[in-house]
Amino acid sequence: ATGAILYLLPLYLLGLVGSAALVGLIIGSTYLWNIAVDLLLTTLGKKSRYSQIVKVSFLVLILFATVNTVHVDIRFVIISLLMLGTAQELFQFGTYQYIAQKGNDHTYAHLFSIFSFFSALGLSLGPIVSSYVLTIHYRFIFDIVGYIALICVGISLIWLDRHSQNHQLELVKPFARWSLVKEWHVWRHLLRGDITLFFAFLLFGVFWGMVWFVGPLLSLDTLHLGAWAGVLMGAFSLPRMLPRSWFKALHIISPPYQIALSFLCTGFSLLLFTVVTNPVLILLCAFVAVAVLQIAYPTVATLLEEKAKQSQDQSQYEGGSLLFRNVGYILGSLIAGALVAQSHSLTYPFLVLSLLFFIAALLFAYHAKTTSIVEWLSRKI
Repeated sequence: ATGAILYLLPLYLLGLVGSAALVGLIIGSTYLWNIAVDLLLTTLGKKSRYSQIVKVSFLVLILFATVNTVHVDIRFVIISLLMLGTAQELFQFGTYQYIAQKGNDHTYAHLFSIFSFFSALGLSLGPIVSSYVLTIHYRFIFDIVGYIALICVGISLIWLDRHSQNHQLELVKPFARWSLVKEWHVWRHLLRGDITLFFAFLLFGVFWGMVWFVGPLLSLDTLHLGAWAGVLMGAFSLPRMLPRSWFKALHIISPPYQIALSFLCTGFSLLLFTVVTNPVLILLCAFVAVAVLQIAYPTVATLLEEKAKQSQDQSQYEGGSLLFRNVGYILGSLIAGALVAQSHSLTYPFLVLSLLFFIAALLFAYHAKTTSIVEWLSRKI
C-alpha cells in the first residue's frame, strides 16, 4: 500500500498543481505531521488510547480518498496526506509493540527482520504494479489503486489491534517526557557530542525524501520505461530485503570507517546514476546505492544504541533518531522540488544527493581519528 501511494503521489500532485516546488512542499508536509504525531504520543502513552485514533485516522482517510475519486481537489488531497502521515506513524508504533508482545530477547530480532522483509517486498511490488496499471490509461484506475491500498492498510491496522494481548504496555519507542527547559539542555548535550550520528539519520531521511519524489517522475518522463517504470523504484526498495549477515566480511573494519565506506559507495552509485543512459545500468546503480546504504544504517543505529545505554536519557536518543530522520524526509522533498523547478532536470537532485554522501563519508572518516565519541564507540563495539 505504501509503495503504491508513494509512487503515485508525485505523479498525482504534479498533475494537479503543475509546480514541482509546490509538490515537494506538500509531500514534505506529511512528514512534518509525523513529527507532530510523535509529540502527540508523548501524552497518550498507552496503546489502548491511541489505537482508536488509528482507526479514526483511516476512516477519515478513506472518506477523503472516496471523495477524490468523484471530485479532485487539492485541498482534499492535502488533508488526506495529513491523515496518512498520522496513520502511518501510529501504525509504526503499533507494529513495534506487537513484535514486543509476541517475541522475547531471543526472537525479537528475527520477528523484526521478518516484518522488515515483507515491508521491503511490498515497497518493491507496489510501484511495479502501479506503473503497469497506469499504462491502461483509464483515469479512474489511478484513484482506485490508491483507494484499495488504503483499505488494505486499514484492514491490517484493525487486525493488529485485535491481536494485541496486553493493552497496557508502554510504547516501545518512547519520546521525550520532560519540560521544555530540560529538553533544551538534553538536546544541546546530545548534539554537542553526537552530531555526526544524528547527521547520518538526517541524511537517510534526505535520501528517501528525494528518491520517492524524483524517482517516479524520472522513470516516466526521462527514462521512458513505460510499463516498467515502477521497476526503478522497486530497485531502490529491493535491497532492503537483504539480510545483514550477508555483509559479515565488513565486520573487520571499524564501525566509523564502515559507515564512511558505505556512504562513499552510495555517493559513487548515485553519481553514476546521473551519467549512465542504459536502463539496465540505471537499475543496477539504484540497487547498489541502497544495498551499500543498508550496511551503514544498522551500524549507525548500533552506535547510537550503545551510546544511549550509557546515558540516563535513552529515550532521547531513540526520539532523536526518529526526529532527524523525519526532518530529513522533509528536507529531501523540499530540496528535490526546488531543484527540479529551478534546473528542469530530474537527475540534478541525485547529483546533489551524491555530493551530500561524499561529505558525510569525509565526516565519518575524519571523526574516526579526531572525535573521542567515535573512538569510544569503536572500542565498545
